[in-house]
Amino acid sequence: MPKKNATTENKKELNEKTIYSRPIIKREFKLYTHETQVIFMHTAKKINQLFYSLNVVYPLKFRDQELFMEQKNSIEDKFNKISQQIQNEIKLKEKLLAEHKLLDCKPEYSKPLLLEIKLMTPTMNRYIDLLLELDSLIIKNDCCWLNALIDTEVRSKTNYSWEKLVFQFFSLLITTCNELAQVLTTQATDNSNSDQA
Repeated sequence: MPKKNATTENKKELNEKTIYSRPIIKREFKLYTHETQVIFMHTAKKINQLFYSLNVVYPLKFRDQELFMEQKNSIEDKFNKISQQIQNEIKLKEKLLAEHKLLDCKPEYSKPLLLEIKLMTPTMNRYIDLLLELDSLIIKNDCCWLNALIDTEVRSKTNYSWEKLVFQFFSLLITTCNELAQVLTTQATDNSNSDQA
């Protein structure tokens, strides 16, 4: 049962801070490939925090709503575009595997990671889904390699190029969100100067 009365210390904290109880859901998923694991470890925490700002904080604070919506829609468009690119490449790999009756092939991986992340916004689901799509693509490529349908150099270059593309995309998202934060900082400074004038 929740406590009905806050302690004196808690009351002081409530008076001194703005309290906001955020809704959170946990999502578990597994990444098999080294490439997607590396991307997750380098970007997940930062992007989860930035998506919270993008979806919850910025809509309330931005004076220029047109600029904000333009940037937000641009992020959504980029998600759709890169997802479609990955899906198209998966279809090509599946076609190659099907030609050799290997469509059901799925290699085992020595160190898959079972991960859990606390989702603070629905947009974070797009991030996870994109990683899972990339994971699926690399698994298909590895399957082609293990069955000698492509050579080692092609396998390595393909995996690296897709890892690089997705990592750069997430880095761009981080940059875009940071630029929006800078606009807010400038806006706050302008408001402060106007109040003092």
